[in-house]
Amino acid sequence: MPSGLVAKHDLTAPEVYVDPYPVYERVLADSPLFRSEQVDGWYALRYRHVRYLLKDAPVSSRLTSVGMSKLPASLQGMIGPLLENFSKWCVLLDPPEHTRLRGLLNRAFSANLINKLTVDIDLAVNELLNKAIRTKPGELDLVQDFAHPLPLIVLGRMIGVEEGDEEKLKIWSDAIARFFGLRYLNLDMIRAALTSLDEAYSHFGRICDKRRQHPQNDLLSAFVHAQASGAVEQAEILAMCTLLIFAGHETTTNFIANGMLTLLTHPKDMERLRNTPALMDSALEELLRYESPLQRATRLALEDIHIDNICIPKGDRIFIILGAANRDPEMFAQPNVVNLERDPNPHLAFGFGRHFCSGAALSRLEGKIGIETLLRRLPGIHLKATQQEWHNSFMLRGLRSLPVSFWPTGAWASALAPE
Repeated sequence: MPSGLVAKHDLTAPEVYVDPYPVYERVLADSPLFRSEQVDGWYALRYRHVRYLLKDAPVSSRLTSVGMSKLPASLQGMIGPLLENFSKWCVLLDPPEHTRLRGLLNRAFSANLINKLTVDIDLAVNELLNKAIRTKPGELDLVQDFAHPLPLIVLGRMIGVEEGDEEKLKIWSDAIARFFGLRYLNLDMIRAALTSLDEAYSHFGRICDKRRQHPQNDLLSAFVHAQASGAVEQAEILAMCTLLIFAGHETTTNFIANGMLTLLTHPKDMERLRNTPALMDSALEELLRYESPLQRATRLALEDIHIDNICIPKGDRIFIILGAANRDPEMFAQPNVVNLERDPNPHLAFGFGRHFCSGAALSRLEGKIGIETLLRRLPGIHLKATQQEWHNSFMLRGLRSLPVSFWPTGAWASALAPE
């Protein structure tokens, strides 16, 4: 397919929200690298193309100003604070700024520090389940009651927010996620995102002031220490906090909820995993591959890029479809089949290259403890509805809710019986 040829596939169709994989399968078989006039850019779905674009291609992650010139001046001014915040997210930066800020995050997410959170995560998981079981025995919304609050509790403790402030983090994270999920501009959602950004900056700014006077063993203390040495600016610290509560929260929430939905719709695999704990590590990687929490990444071509006799011109946007790459039959045998023992499993759910997710190890740990505990403590768990409602986002694949039923047994039943 020569440069500039536009394929007929519509990856913005409503059905892609609900189930993108049949669409991905058709595109992979037909034209896995094509230009779309609908999004004024290119789509890349083939695994080897996606991996190349993420790691080796001459591309940029600086995208906050792309398309701004096409917006009315009044709207540009309105969303300016949001774009200014996003422009300081290391995931939307190139070296050397990306390298500097990424280094701070990598130290925060070191293996040693992540392992120290194991007890905190285990306590948070069981506290959430205890609360849910007491409130409505035998029923649970795996998203709202469990997968959504869990990473916020963990991130709150890492960052250094006061216990009980997790609800604020939830509101701010949800508002930012809705803004990113907008297909068309929605003034109410933009205003909500702006309000949340302002509240988040004020909140984290106050904590930074406290940590300068009284350092603690938390992330914000480390950030203000780095600021004192000139390694980071205050505005960058506040922006990194909003990145953490958005990216660290949404990815893990979707990982746990999507993974549990996959198991619930494959009951034999779920029962086998419950009875064979040694399968957990490989099972988690398969759940990430099969229902990737992050479906898309975007890059900007810094020069003409030639892939399989196709030329992506300099300056064009490229929408990299991770969810499709993880179902590519060129890389994965029977890609639409769940195989809890799949090995090797080089999925791209956390990205690849220099923008590989800094919080991947933490997300995996939360997913492992969360899913293990759900399977152990909730025998008989099953879906209450056959159809699920997904968020209207092409970038993030996540459920609005996931109602399940179960029966607590043995010691758990007596310990958690309603008073």
